Amino acid sequence: MKLKKFFFIALASITLQFCPISFLAFLTSSPAIADSIAPRQKTEADKLMEQGKELYDSGQRTEALKKWEVALGLYGQIRDIQGEAEALGNMGHSYRELGNYVKAINAYNSSLAMFKKIAESGWETNANGLVYYKTTITGQENLIVASNGSGLTIKIASTPNGQSIAVSNIGGGSTSTNQVRVTSTLGDGSVSSSQCQSSSTTISQGSYQSSSSSTSQCHNSSSYSRQSSSTTINQVLSQRSSSYSGQSSSTTINQVQSQSGSGSSRQISVGIVSNSSAQADILANLGIVYGKLGNTRAAIDSFSRSLSIAEGGNNPIDVANILGYTSMVYNNLGDYQEVIKLQERQLDIVKEKNNRSGEAEVLVGKGDTYTKIGDYQKAIKNYQQSSQIYEQLKDDAGKAETLGKLGRAYHLLGEISQARNYYHKQLNIAYKIKRPRLLANALGGNGDISLSSGEYQTAFNYYSQQLEIAQVINEVKEITNSLINLGKVSHKMKKTEEAIEYYQTALNYLQNREYPYEEATALSNLGKALLEQGNLLEAEASLRDAIGIWEDFRKLLGSKDNWKISLFEKQVNTYNVLQEVLVDQNKPFEALEIAERGRTRALIELLLKGLSPAQQESAIADYSKLSEIKQIAAQQKATLVEYSLISENLLYIWVIQPTGKMEFRSVDIPQNAPISELVTASRQFISARSRNDNNPTSDATTEPSHRLQQLHQLLIEPIAELLPSDEQERVVFIPHHELFLVPFAALQDTNYKYLIEKHTILTAPSIQSLALTRQHRQRVQNLEGEALVAGNPTMPELVLGLKRSRLDSLQGAEREAEQVAAILNTKALIGSQATETAIVQSMQNAKIIHLATHGLLDDLNGVGSPGAIVLASSEQDDGFLTSSEIMEQYGLPDTTPLQAELVVLSACDTGRGEIKGEGVIGLSRSLIAAGVPSLVVSLWKVPDDPTQELMVEFYTNLYERKLDKAQALRQAMLTMLDGGENPDPVDWAAFTVIGEAE
Repeated sequence: MKLKKFFFIALASITLQFCPISFLAFLTSSPAIADSIAPRQKTEADKLMEQGKELYDSGQRTEALKKWEVALGLYGQIRDIQGEAEALGNMGHSYRELGNYVKAINAYNSSLAMFKKIAESGWETNANGLVYYKTTITGQENLIVASNGSGLTIKIASTPNGQSIAVSNIGGGSTSTNQVRVTSTLGDGSVSSSQCQSSSTTISQGSYQSSSSSTSQCHNSSSYSRQSSSTTINQVLSQRSSSYSGQSSSTTINQVQSQSGSGSSRQISVGIVSNSSAQADILANLGIVYGKLGNTRAAIDSFSRSLSIAEGGNNPIDVANILGYTSMVYNNLGDYQEVIKLQERQLDIVKEKNNRSGEAEVLVGKGDTYTKIGDYQKAIKNYQQSSQIYEQLKDDAGKAETLGKLGRAYHLLGEISQARNYYHKQLNIAYKIKRPRLLANALGGNGDISLSSGEYQTAFNYYSQQLEIAQVINEVKEITNSLINLGKVSHKMKKTEEAIEYYQTALNYLQNREYPYEEATALSNLGKALLEQGNLLEAEASLRDAIGIWEDFRKLLGSKDNWKISLFEKQVNTYNVLQEVLVDQNKPFEALEIAERGRTRALIELLLKGLSPAQQESAIADYSKLSEIKQIAAQQKATLVEYSLISENLLYIWVIQPTGKMEFRSVDIPQNAPISELVTASRQFISARSRNDNNPTSDATTEPSHRLQQLHQLLIEPIAELLPSDEQERVVFIPHHELFLVPFAALQDTNYKYLIEKHTILTAPSIQSLALTRQHRQRVQNLEGEALVAGNPTMPELVLGLKRSRLDSLQGAEREAEQVAAILNTKALIGSQATETAIVQSMQNAKIIHLATHGLLDDLNGVGSPGAIVLASSEQDDGFLTSSEIMEQYGLPDTTPLQAELVVLSACDTGRGEIKGEGVIGLSRSLIAAGVPSLVVSLWKVPDDPTQELMVEFYTNLYERKLDKAQALRQAMLTMLDGGENPDPVDWAAFTVIGEAE
């Protein structure tokens, strides 16, 4: 980085010499007068300062430091306080860049103390800055005017025509705006020490009558006695400050009247140098150093003080820089909500000032934030914008940094080839421009790619080089990441002992430093390594500590639902490993508590949106306790079956019966038949048609059903004896990961009997969610409302990228809507009546909502929440009711939930979405968050005519035969299956009840 401007203030010099005593000692200690005391030392020191700056900007930090150390000594000899303060500040920069953070802090604090002492003396503007005014008048007079915030101004001038000092009040006699003029007319430009010491003239506040004589050339305030030449500047300033009190004035003297010996006057211009910017800069740099040391609280305090000063000045770019530094610290703390606020404010400033380099830096910072929370597409967008700016500015360092960031984002998206390309480009530039921090980062990125590609030794070599450079520059975060990376690759190389040592070294290094993300990562990885080593107690402790940190991160995200989902995706493995550790210790039901603790956390928080954060945390902790889990099973009058997919080859299953009895099973999954492949194959067999396709494909009729039997063997057979023998009793399945896509109703045993023939089936995203959907059922059960039924709306135009299309009309959906409406004693909205606006307005107070139309899996809004119901468009809407729109209107905090007790989405894929650690992110989740206790949704593209038949049968069972929702759907499925016309599971097995049966 280049040094900021604050410490390189060029002050024009004058050729006056005054005795360094009493009142004038302050002036002779200022950089404005130091030239006249010791012009050679001053000139040499200033020259060294400039040389140091050039060396620093060229990357020669050590050589720059040497120059500034010599300059500091010279400034000290001539008692140039301002020069010393500036030199110390620059030395702090060098120490910081060299990684000597303790010396950097000492230098910054010393510099800050000097600037503060000057400011506290009262010689400052209302922005807390010391102000010097000076000029040379036609080569005849040399003039200095120093002004404080209360309006006190001292003017010193020399002319070749006299040898006296005149002091007069030019402030009009007001104590609040008192000004004193001191005019020195010196024949030879000098005053001897003995002459000054013989003076005893005083200056009294309010007014002063001129008193001049050949023996009285120095004047001193009556508030303090004349001092010897050894008086320190701080003593004089302290005494001076107590001598004058007055309110701060915002008035700046823009013109000063100079009186010559003949009494004539002329206007002179004024130049200003402020130390407030210097103080802000020092505090900001202190914050940077504290941040690098991991002392984030001290860093935030320094940045806050710096920002307070900078905001009182007139340089918005300084404010933007400090906002950027502060956001980096909050990023390390995981307070991403605060980070985004700071970055948005920073971006507004740099854009307004057309600061392109600053804009690029802010965009990089925003990209980092989105990377941290797992929103990689937004991260890439910001990085690309930044890269374009750096390209235009021909900034190689900025370009290299952005290339590395893009590499990481693409790597996390799984696009290895593209990531490798970016990292290689970054590495080449880093070598070329010789920036160690960039080089360390590039080496780490290339190591990550090698690790993902199975090139473990190459990865180890990259990480080792990364660590070596990080240690040279003493970069805490880079050192920690290097150690964690070395631990990961050692683990992959089956060197568990070495991996543990690397992780423990990283954790030791992080002690007393606040880098929670890195700490949690190291703890999580250490826990997994300790598990493999067989050290279960230490593994459990490490993993619980990691989870504690991860959950602290969540608290900082407030109501940012999408952020919570993305962030948890990066944390979910910690919960899985802890379950494994607990099971290995024969604590399977403690493992169930952890499984629940890691399920649908963001959704549960939305369902608890009326509570404070502390109440939410307490409620979530209670819901995941075994006692509460047993109570939920009893309330539901159902057997709960929870799955946890620990790895591709290991599955845990818990069964909780209504009586409170609990059982656990661990299932080894064959390596040649991983769950993900079985689920995909079964879906390919079963879901060969869509809502507008009533003709089965050859695949649907020729593919054997053994995939469904294999899934039954893995998911049902281990617990079959624990399930109720009465087919009317409910079984609630709580899937995990890919298991959300399993059509449980269609799973077949070895006798080709479907599971729906033996059990009444529901699903739920988590056990905790059942407690809350029950509360919502109690909330809505006595509310008034009519049914809302819509079918076959006039299809809007769908635009995906450059492709435009209009979805097919659904005649079966239209007939379905009319028949369902007749059962519910209402009128269906058909065709152009079924607009998005009309549906949304009617949804608010509807008791039952039934929508028969197309469903889409696409993330139309690009916000990470896929899924949409297709309706008719109007002038007010596009016709696509998305999951994010439902969430925004009814599901988020400060919104009113829906009053519906049942929502049926009779459309394709309405129960699907993006599967994450949080669960299925899509339409069903949005409606649960919106307060709907019971949903009926589909797991694949459903055919039109059979769906019409199934739905009419479902409502007949529900309202005429008075069955509960789960039994009504089961009987509808059995009717279609037993009737012989629709034996294909694609016709009847797609739909499932989520949530409450009653």
